[in-house]
Amino acid sequence: APPKHNNVDLRRFSSVFFGGLSQGKTEILVLLAARRGCEWIVERVQDMLRDGRARHSGGRCDLRTTSNLGDKQWVLTAIAEYSLPLPWDHIAESHLRARIGSNTVLCVSMSGRTSILDALRRAKFENSAIAKCFLEERINGARNSSLIEHIGSRANQHRYLLYAWEGLRTIKPEVKDRFEKAYEAHSAAAVVELFRRWIADGKD
Repeated sequence: APPKHNNVDLRRFSSVFFGGLSQGKTEILVLLAARRGCEWIVERVQDMLRDGRARHSGGRCDLRTTSNLGDKQWVLTAIAEYSLPLPWDHIAESHLRARIGSNTVLCVSMSGRTSILDALRRAKFENSAIAKCFLEERINGARNSSLIEHIGSRANQHRYLLYAWEGLRTIKPEVKDRFEKAYEAHSAAAVVELFRRWIADGKD
């Protein structure tokens, strides 16, 4: 939790960061929210990362910053795009079925933008798994006004949702709650990465 004045606890960050490096961590993503007027915090963290790389060569330390302390979607997207290695070099139907059972995953994205099915292929989901486990609806701009209600109605047929809202609109929490799992992000690649991590981690 942040200390008073909602600033970053640099002492605690230093302890966690250098502690991770000393334990052999080689992939570290740092998400830093620092309000406007506190840019010095970003500079201090950058100094720590440079010091860490100097002490422990070969490690990867990626810093991303925002001034919006309440932007949860920024956090989810940053994690999704970081693309840490997974235990498999591809994702087969058996991996999917172990998580989703006999269900089909509903994918929704805007026409003219990257297809979620294409993003699944690039993320090394097997073609047979994509064909059997996913159904994508491409949304035209003209359908945008009733889109959220339409997506909610599809929860009767699908327990899982992947939604790329770029060019459309974000989903209300009450609509997401109709699905057992509902992932959304600004792009097809980002939402697929969120889903891919869930498939791989073996936890609900």
